Amino acid sequence: TLMAGAAGKKRKEEVERNGLVIREAVYRKKEENVGFDVSVPLQFFVKDGEVRLPSGSKNSVLGFYREEKRPAERVGRRGRGLFSLFSGEDGDDDFFSPPRATNIDGEYVVYARYTLGDGVFEVEIDDGEEFVLPAEKATRMGGV
Repeated sequence: TLMAGAAGKKRKEEVERNGLVIREAVYRKKEENVGFDVSVPLQFFVKDGEVRLPSGSKNSVLGFYREEKRPAERVGRRGRGLFSLFSGEDGDDDFFSPPRATNIDGEYVVYARYTLGDGVFEVEIDDGEEFVLPAEKATRMGGV
């Protein structure tokens, strides 16, 4: 995808300058150990060694999805030809709108493991909070 290509280029640039490299990132329910891999979207959003996503649910951020709003499921409801994708004729007028947040009360979290300089860090941030890397509350897990 275009996002993966751009994220790969940014990753390479960050590696070369010993900057911010996303090793793993998952958008998931707080109580679950599995979720959606958002490593590529987070690396895509790196700018000048930093990621900054605004407060509020990340569900509407490009590349972040919740189980109930996956794009494939939304597309799968149509299936009546190309015209119906654009016309809204089946009453699903939100097709082109970003998925709406259903819970921004901390039920979802973004977990990230990243390298910066010679360190490896982990952080988990509630969905409704501003997401910033490098994070002040990150735990240093060791060296590279």
